[in-house]
Formats: sequence, C-alpha cells, structure tokens
Amino acid sequence: MLKSIDLGKTAILFMDFVNDVVHPEGKFAAMGVAAHLEQTRTIENAEKALVAARTKGLPVIHVRVAFRPGHRELNGDVPFWAGVIQGDALVEGTWGTEFLKALAPVENEVVMIKRGVSAFNDTELARYLTFKGIQTLVLAGVATNWVVEATTRDAADLGYTLVVLQDCCGSFNEELHSFSVQNILGSLATLTTANEFATAP
Repeated sequence: MLKSIDLGKTAILFMDFVNDVVHPEGKFAAMGVAAHLEQTRTIENAEKALVAARTKGLPVIHVRVAFRPGHRELNGDVPFWAGVIQGDALVEGTWGTEFLKALAPVENEVVMIKRGVSAFNDTELARYLTFKGIQTLVLAGVATNWVVEATTRDAADLGYTLVVLQDCCGSFNEELHSFSVQNILGSLATLTTANEFATAP
C-alpha cells in the first residue's frame, strides 16, 4: 500500500500507451492487448493516475516505443521482433506510434522514445532523472510483463525506489499480467492502484 509521495523526488512514467499497442485498431489488438485493457479498465485507470499526477505537480514522463522505417534497430531472429517486423508495426512517424489521445502528453511533459523494451534502453531517461533529483519512480504501462517488468528490473538495479500502479498496467491476457504482478513486480516495487495513488498525501 502506498502511504505517501515525496513530491520533490518522485516522477511518474506512462509507457507505451501508443495506438499500435493499446488501440482497438492497433497492430497488437489481434494479440489480445486491447481486449484485456478494456476488461480491466486499464486506460480509464491510467487516465485517473495521469490527472492525479498533474494535480500533484509530479514530473510526468511519457515513453513510447518506435522504430525507423524498415525496423533496422531490430533483430529479426528474435521471435517477438520478427512479428513486429512482419506486421510493420510501431513505425516512427505513423499513427501507430502516436500516443492514445486520452493519455497524450501536454506542454512541458517529457517524451522519451525507446528502441527496445525497457524505458532505460538507449534513452536519456536516467540522465533526466538524475538532473531532476528523482529517487522514486511510479510506473504505468503496457505490457506488464514486457515494458513494465523490464523497466522495473532496470530501475531497481539503478537504485530507484519503485511504485507500480498495477491497475494501470495490462498485457496480452490476464494470466500474463497477473503472473508478472504477483511473482516479479511485487518483489521489486510497492504495488498500488490509481485510486490509492490519487489520494496519497
């Protein structure tokens, strides 16, 4: 349970809420992502957390995955990346890599573009957090067992205190989401909800 938030040393990350990943017409919809998010009201919960973060004055960081045309950054021998290449998904500059409108950044909110899974992978995230004096990260994103888990692992290794908004995360199905939350994320972070985050002093 989240007891309080140190406003001067905390930032929140919203990760991969882009159309190809989360929109019902996105490339990942056929894999079950949009359906799982609808069932669990993940987008609504993330909207609530985003409003709360802005109200609290926390630094809000939006992270999106995007690849250059031709997916030159990806190794096609990795099965998941091979599927991304074959489906021509997550191409930078297309509708698929635009943020879902409900969770789009506003002026002065930071946007990081990554070329892999973790939000720390080949981005300026760690540098930005150091400059801001951030010690605690609040995480929300899709997929739970991909970007959220990978970023949580990396952040834990880097020494950050971590909070995962479990109802602001989703995956390809409930089994994958729940396994990651219960067996991995709970060992690395405080697990909480959008409501608890919004009401935390």
